[in-house]
Amino acid sequence: MSRFLATLTAVSIGVFLTLFNTGGSLAREEVGLQVSPTVISPTIAAGDETRETVVLHNLSGRALGIRAKVELSGVEGGGVTAGVEPAEMTIAAGESVPVSVRVAAGREAVAGRVDGTILFLAAPAREQDVSIAGQVGVNLEIEVIVPVDQTIFHTPHLVDAGSPILFTVAGRNNGRFPTRMAGGMEYSGLLARDRKLSAGSGELAVGESTSMRLVWADTPAFSLGRVTLFIDTGVGAPVEHKAWLIIAPWRFLLALAAVSLAAAAGMFASAGVANVLPPNWRKGQ
Repeated sequence: MSRFLATLTAVSIGVFLTLFNTGGSLAREEVGLQVSPTVISPTIAAGDETRETVVLHNLSGRALGIRAKVELSGVEGGGVTAGVEPAEMTIAAGESVPVSVRVAAGREAVAGRVDGTILFLAAPAREQDVSIAGQVGVNLEIEVIVPVDQTIFHTPHLVDAGSPILFTVAGRNNGRFPTRMAGGMEYSGLLARDRKLSAGSGELAVGESTSMRLVWADTPAFSLGRVTLFIDTGVGAPVEHKAWLIIAPWRFLLALAAVSLAAAAGMFASAGVANVLPPNWRKGQ
């Protein structure tokens, strides 16, 4: 009799555990979330941005709350950022939702490869259940290019009033296709109106260089301002060079140079006298 009771007790406990585990698995209903495509491979120029679209599919029988998380690795293409819009959303059962992926490269980004991952974390849309129930991912394979390299900029800094000014911009086509380049000059200063000049090249093969000359003929009688030279292909941010420019009569420039030399000589002489004086004299004792 005692053996029968022991057997009955063991069977009862086994049935209870089986029911408990079955109930637990049913409570943890499988989350059916899919994303397409699973790989994004954009090519982006420094100073530019691009947008791609992925689609999330909720294949489960319940609404899901989704939160996006972006991770980038590698420093070859420094200055690259990626984001998802919207970063959080709720997807109803059986619904598909497009999501925008924005990839941007800063003006100072360097050519190279940047890898990353976009994780979409899914949880039941009920407020009382915040545990992560599943996730899907999209691989990012970003190629950063710098369309113009080996740039050369030439600008004078002191110019006699009334004399033409020659600027030079040069660069090499470092892109993926034959292209044309544009060069330009922008001036903004005191006692003179702003001025812009532009020039263009013929079609350049990949790896081919060009040099463009810009001439400012009708210079003002006097001005002090800032010059910006630039060259670009129309893709990404232009490569720029900034410098100061003084336009004045040559007598004024000569006097300015003399004053600068005198000031430099005075500083040098003061330093020399201080070095030959006794230490207590230098301290004013």
